[in-house]
Amino acid sequence: MKHLYTFFVVALVAFSQGMRADNIMSVDPITLEPGSQVDLVINLELTTSNITLYQFDLYLPDGVTWAYDEDEEDQMYDLSNRHKKDHVLAFNQLSDVSGHWRLICSSNTLKVIKTGSGALLTLTLNVASTVTTSLEGRITSILLASNDDPSVGYYPADVTFTLTLPGAVEQPAGKYVRVKSNSTGAYLGTTATGTLPMASAADAAGIYYVTPTGQMLSYQQGLFLSDAEGLPLCDVGQEGSEFTFAASAVTSGATDGTYSIATANGYLQATATGLAYSADGDDAACEFVIEEVTELPFTINAIASYATLCLPTPFSVPSSVTVMTPTTLHDGLLSIEDAGITAVDANTPVMLYKGGGGNVTLSVATEGDTPAENLLTATGLCGVDIPATDAAYILAVNAQSDGAAFRLLSPTDRAVHGLKAYYVNTGGYAPRYLSLDSNDVLTGIDSLPCDTFVAAPTYDLQGRRVTPQQGGIYVVGGRKVAF
Repeated sequence: MKHLYTFFVVALVAFSQGMRADNIMSVDPITLEPGSQVDLVINLELTTSNITLYQFDLYLPDGVTWAYDEDEEDQMYDLSNRHKKDHVLAFNQLSDVSGHWRLICSSNTLKVIKTGSGALLTLTLNVASTVTTSLEGRITSILLASNDDPSVGYYPADVTFTLTLPGAVEQPAGKYVRVKSNSTGAYLGTTATGTLPMASAADAAGIYYVTPTGQMLSYQQGLFLSDAEGLPLCDVGQEGSEFTFAASAVTSGATDGTYSIATANGYLQATATGLAYSADGDDAACEFVIEEVTELPFTINAIASYATLCLPTPFSVPSSVTVMTPTTLHDGLLSIEDAGITAVDANTPVMLYKGGGGNVTLSVATEGDTPAENLLTATGLCGVDIPATDAAYILAVNAQSDGAAFRLLSPTDRAVHGLKAYYVNTGGYAPRYLSLDSNDVLTGIDSLPCDTFVAAPTYDLQGRRVTPQQGGIYVVGGRKVAF
């Protein structure tokens, strides 16, 4: 039977005496055992002598629930002897998020909670058999108060506690990693054709970004991994499969900090040429070491001296690289300006410039900045198939000028890989190339013929609306343009 004393919630918020450093709530260390029950022991170091009630919100992680008693009538808990006999614990499960409980303990006869330190109450928790990693819970909105004195009200700091699974390893979600076979020492890599060889080199081809949901994105190719046999790369725009990282199931010869990696199809298993699947993951070939990567190798084209990039995390650039963005389009020239930043915020598309191009190293950062002006559009993690109605341009080497320019995508090839950026021209017509104008230094050529025009209708020199079929001079948007 659940208790719900809603009138306390309204009454308690009136107290405003504030924080008190010596009234501290804490939780005993918890060790998980999947499929069993554990005790959540909540402690209180209390120096205030007239506290008669307390209230807090408890957030339990997925895979952990508050256990019922044998009769399935009430949650299992135990109030310590710091309470009087008439103290009553009221609680209710809130529906905003899974595992959110509100607990209130008070005395009908205004009895005080004993001061000092030690256990306040103990809750019995059920741990699901599917739990494979350490978990984290929270206690928030803590309030200590007195029923008969409105001036008494203290708000101890929130508590975050860890439910530790022995042998579990830190999850790589939100990080760049390399995946190395613990049995062969070879790294998982990717190629432009989508194959995943095992290689000895720890290079850019073997770097993956792991999303919060466990999807693995090739840093070099800008495409997700699929869980199909052989783990091919997904197509542009396709979300990747989810991978589960857990402590290795290997019991013989296992190394601390090694993982098993599973999908809906089974456990990954390293082979001489790539990856296969194992049904139970109890083979040494199913054991992997996950190496976090904080320095990202990046190549800027030597001819263009520019590259576009958009990462899911903040990153900083070395002193040899300038962060730039396109800001305006005028007379066929795309103005490129120094963004004035050295650290770029997550999911922010930019251009990186280095005279003469070459290999550089980007550093994963904790925060970054956003350019004040920016006409670029991000491709997202998995890339994008840009609608044919958009006059979309990607950064490219202009073969006619040996420099950088934005090239119009063809009507039939609209796919752009992830972690990149592109520009959409809304100016009424779309020349084949848009030259770059940076600090009055022109790159590319601004008098190239056009492939196609969008938005504005096309007329011949006699004023007739036409669709150009051959080279010549036409009028588009009030301007003469050479095809």
